[in-house]
Amino acid sequence: MSNIGQREDQIVVITPPTPWITLMLVLMCIFGFCLSQASGAHWLQDNAFSCEKYFQQDNILAQIQYCVLPTFCQINILHTIGSAYFIWIFGSQIELRVGNALMAVIVMITMISGWMSLAQVLGPMAFPLFVGPTFLICALLGGYLMLMPGKKINPMGGNSRYTYRIFARETKMDPLEHFGISPWFLIIGGVAFLVIMHLYLEKTESVFDVLRPLPCFINLIIGLVVTSGLVMMITQSVETNPMRALARNRYKELRILDMTHEMAVQGTALALGVPKEKVEEWLGTGAKL
Repeated sequence: MSNIGQREDQIVVITPPTPWITLMLVLMCIFGFCLSQASGAHWLQDNAFSCEKYFQQDNILAQIQYCVLPTFCQINILHTIGSAYFIWIFGSQIELRVGNALMAVIVMITMISGWMSLAQVLGPMAFPLFVGPTFLICALLGGYLMLMPGKKINPMGGNSRYTYRIFARETKMDPLEHFGISPWFLIIGGVAFLVIMHLYLEKTESVFDVLRPLPCFINLIIGLVVTSGLVMMITQSVETNPMRALARNRYKELRILDMTHEMAVQGTALALGVPKEKVEEWLGTGAKL
């Protein structure tokens, strides 16, 4: 994090965080698929989420531990690719904005809350077995709605606005930026993927399933609330939280382009349609971003 209260002739280098937590989730989904393929259907059945087994755990800590592994159990290659893709799309966008540490907090809370919600809604006698990161994806979708990026987004994840550039005039536009699509299209695609997998398993696999609507909705709200709370904590303001977060992100992007502090503040004010003095108030002289 860089101190923004500096003279205009000083260079501030701001590098966005690498989404390591999101990448780890993707790799764990792939690892779960490899394990299920190597060990057979019995491994998948033993490690899938069962409401009955959940309620048989001795204490709350044991129940929390029981909730972790089923998230990364994968039915087939299509399930694995879709899960990994939408975790990356939604998770990387959140992590670029809140950082690695807060992303880890969001993942741990929402990954556990999804399975707990499922167990409480269905009860101890529910069947079938549940597998995959559906509830985690729903929570990340909630956080993604809170931190919605601009009108266009790279469908391979990340945001081209965060590309690190020192010599802005010599930097060519990323060719993938031409294929940017609306975030709402990705949201619809994520929901459609989860529903299709549910319908597919309902017809072909009576033993396994990936979702139930009410727990999915509950975890989406939990993801939105947890992300909102952490962002408010970062900005230390409930009233101006969304605009302050946007102002700080836009300011960082402009400084990456080697603009001076004054130029970045002016550009942020123009982009958000607010007075320059308001942007300076949100940034806070000498505050650390």
